Amino acid sequence: MNKEFLLKYLNTDSPSTLEIEGQKVWLKKLESYADKVITDNYGNVALLIKGTKHKKSNNFKVVIDAHADEIGWIVKSITDEGFIKVQRNGGTDNDITQGTQVKILTEKGKVKGFFGSPAIHLKEKDAKKVDQEGLSIDVGALTKKDVENLGIEVGCFIVVDRIAEIINDKFVVGKSLDDKIGGFIHSEVLKKLKEDKIKLPYDLYIVNSVQEEVGLRGARMMNELINPDVAIAFDVTFDTNTPGINKDKHGDYKIGEGIVLRQGFDVHNTFLKLMKDCAKENDINFKIQVGGSGGTNTFSYYQSGAVTTTLSIPLRYMHTQNEMVMLDDVQSAIDFYVKALQKIENNHNFKYF
Repeated sequence: MNKEFLLKYLNTDSPSTLEIEGQKVWLKKLESYADKVITDNYGNVALLIKGTKHKKSNNFKVVIDAHADEIGWIVKSITDEGFIKVQRNGGTDNDITQGTQVKILTEKGKVKGFFGSPAIHLKEKDAKKVDQEGLSIDVGALTKKDVENLGIEVGCFIVVDRIAEIINDKFVVGKSLDDKIGGFIHSEVLKKLKEDKIKLPYDLYIVNSVQEEVGLRGARMMNELINPDVAIAFDVTFDTNTPGINKDKHGDYKIGEGIVLRQGFDVHNTFLKLMKDCAKENDINFKIQVGGSGGTNTFSYYQSGAVTTTLSIPLRYMHTQNEMVMLDDVQSAIDFYVKALQKIENNHNFKYF
């Protein structure tokens, strides 16, 4: 497992709709493995691995997708006193934002700052939860002009200032594991296929999509561009075993216990059975998660009639600066992918009748 690349990729800032730096890092590492690199106007990237049954037209196409963007904020306004007001860029949590260190991405470079919070002594006992309007960033300025002199302007993107790290040789902790850990897993799958000389009969597209956190938008673009027959969307799911979570309501999923497969309206039952059978045949631990579309890119591919399913691993503290996964689960996902991709046939018939 290339942990150096994992940390480099996680630590490259990639806010939703401005994912390009992360995409460059991912592509530079992997493009030599691909038969063809596909990009579009919005920064989506796909690597095509031609199958043994590749033809000039009408190829059977399988997509594995992970999204490359991370949540954050956008500069909305600057006060006369030099404080920065923000708009959310993806699902940030106002309840934990105060005190967070951030980087503001400007044309002049990255400017460090932090979300201020009133001293506990000055807070009213019956104060309501912090809303969006109550948040502000301090960059060490006294006037609006001071802020502007740093290169900060309305529309600049903001991300958490947090360096990812591996702790106790078992866990990865940092920002943007949702869902850059998926892009990393796909990089390891691609490496494994090439190094072990595993040939797939169909054309495989490894997609690193943008703008998932603001509406699954990048995957929709790639769905229309590639028009796949089959799609697996990788995304993290919730570890529900940390304090304060109701397992009766949200299910029982825990890091270290392997992969998670989802049952939902956008998951094809025949494909899900193939995935379950594959895990059982290869002694790979898995659990089933039930519910909706899961808010994943699966839904984007499902909308065109592609045969779709979701693959996940549990993640602690989603949409915080301390997202955490276990390396054993990462390895389980890599191992499972390699086996599952080999179970899909060229022109695989998933129809119910």
